[in-house]
Amino acid sequence: MILDGELIFSKRLGRHAEPGEVVGLVEGQSQVIPTPSSSTMDGTLLDSRAAVVDAVAAGLRRAYGHHGLPVVDADRKLLADCMGLPSRAYFEQAFAPATVPEATRSAFADSYERFTAEEEVAAIARGETRLYDGVEETLAELKARGHRLLLFSNAGRIYFDAVVAGHDLGRFSSGRSASARPR
Repeated sequence: MILDGELIFSKRLGRHAEPGEVVGLVEGQSQVIPTPSSSTMDGTLLDSRAAVVDAVAAGLRRAYGHHGLPVVDADRKLLADCMGLPSRAYFEQAFAPATVPEATRSAFADSYERFTAEEEVAAIARGETRLYDGVEETLAELKARGHRLLLFSNAGRIYFDAVVAGHDLGRFSSGRSASARPR
């Protein structure tokens, strides 16, 4: 995505988006699509990496305690490396498998996901995430020029809704979509 002072420019098409076209902000790249404008959140609109890794580490500690397992320090590199996976896959992979008995891994992943969502919502409420510079102005300009905007994420619904509310992104959006998972 290039914010060039006028509007978002699609490197792939070599032109600016026209009103009514989507400027899809996907995986950090813009693309023009002839449907409502769409934006992913984490990594494109929002700098949340540190807050999310901290929240996931806290959720992991809580999950170990909840299941009566010895608390193991989170591998922060593993937590960060798993970022971008769909929600359920993330919580099945972002811990050392040897630390949780195989028979309880599914229940552990459920608890881990639930506790992490609570920690993420608290981090957002504390202001630990921020929109990247220029995002609000760009979204406002796109909306003013007649683009319909859609926010989407593979994050869980609770986290997604907290980000939208915490950063007042609903004022720009015609719609939104997140993972079917509640987290």
